[in-house]
Amino acid sequence: MGLFDLVMTVCLIAQPGDCRLERIGFDQGDTAHSCMFLAPMEIARWADTHPGLQVKRWKCAPHGERDI
Repeated sequence: MGLFDLVMTVCLIAQPGDCRLERIGFDQGDTAHSCMFLAPMEIARWADTHPGLQVKRWKCAPHGERDI
């Protein structure tokens, strides 16, 4: 597991107020820069497999950090 995770706030498209956090760990995410570089591709891949959800915001956070 890398040192950084991608943390996304995702909301239901049908109910935009119904949101939750999703956390994706990067094996190669050993720096904040690598996480920021890889995040758009990972967000697109995640969105393709979750058609009823929309990513509202995201950030790279140290592995284990819980707040967005």
